[in-house]
Amino acid sequence: RSLTANNPEPTTGGSEQFSRSPIPEDYQELSEVLMASLWQTALEEAQVTLDEGDVILDSEPSVAIVLEESFSPPEPQPSSTLSLLLRVEYEIMYLSGSELQAMGNAILDATLPAGYNAQPETFNISSISSPEAGDSQEIAWPVELSRQIFTIKSLANSIDKILGQPPERAASLLQSELDLSSKPQISIFPEWWPVMPLLQVRIEAVDLIQER
Repeated sequence: RSLTANNPEPTTGGSEQFSRSPIPEDYQELSEVLMASLWQTALEEAQVTLDEGDVILDSEPSVAIVLEESFSPPEPQPSSTLSLLLRVEYEIMYLSGSELQAMGNAILDATLPAGYNAQPETFNISSISSPEAGDSQEIAWPVELSRQIFTIKSLANSIDKILGQPPERAASLLQSELDLSSKPQISIFPEWWPVMPLLQVRIEAVDLIQER
């Protein structure tokens, strides 16, 4: 036996509905945007964690390990949204501020003129350009190193000129003679004494510096 069904009337009604669906390029773009955002977050967190004076050398991630990457939906299919759960571990290279200062002072010591002493705490480093990574994880960073230096001889001669001078006049003379950025502080004992001592041995100079 056989059974045949026939519908002589055409099917009518119904409608078409368009639904958004992410394409493979959307997955790639979302991953790249989130990776860049996580890298900036990693830099900010590293900057907070590091000590004052430490310098981050990486401007772009050199080592990034993806710990977790989960898209929703996992593959292109009709969906109004596309989300990504991403966990990444970055390796950030940095230079210790204390090591940088020690290294910089050692370099400047090699060119310190005879008869001069330096003030290591005035060490300053100015970046000429951003660090650039090279081969074998080497990083080139052009910088300018500077610090303040002074001579014992010039200090002695300058002190000789302020003997018997009023403190304010003595401070102005020292600033001019030693090329100081500001007037030095002068303390006299007893405080009411109107002039500087008449002998150098009665004067103690502390932290007087001269710009190179």
